[in-house]
Amino acid sequence: MTDATAPAGANIEQFIFAGKTIYYRNGLCVDENGTLSGSSLTMIEGVRNLVEHCGIALDEVLRMATLYPARAMGVDKQLGGIAPGMIANLTAFTHDYKIIKTIVNGNEVVTE
Repeated sequence: MTDATAPAGANIEQFIFAGKTIYYRNGLCVDENGTLSGSSLTMIEGVRNLVEHCGIALDEVLRMATLYPARAMGVDKQLGGIAPGMIANLTAFTHDYKIIKTIVNGNEVVTE
């Protein structure tokens, strides 16, 4: 799970969120008063941060990003793992966290 908003992985300067105009400035999502209003951090950036800056092992970080949220929402029989009968939502990435393949509902999605 992530609290990412529209700018995460996109190239936009402003968007509407909860009826308010939110601006993406200097890597931050802020409202007209400069109040933080969400995140532009992508899931893969969060994974990298936990491994590189917090020293958490990659396998545990991946469970934190997949299994644990699915379990918290009560959908861990369908999502959050790799097993027969589970929904195949997968992301493959390199050792330097570059996404090379994304699969949603068992179908490969074009990744640039």
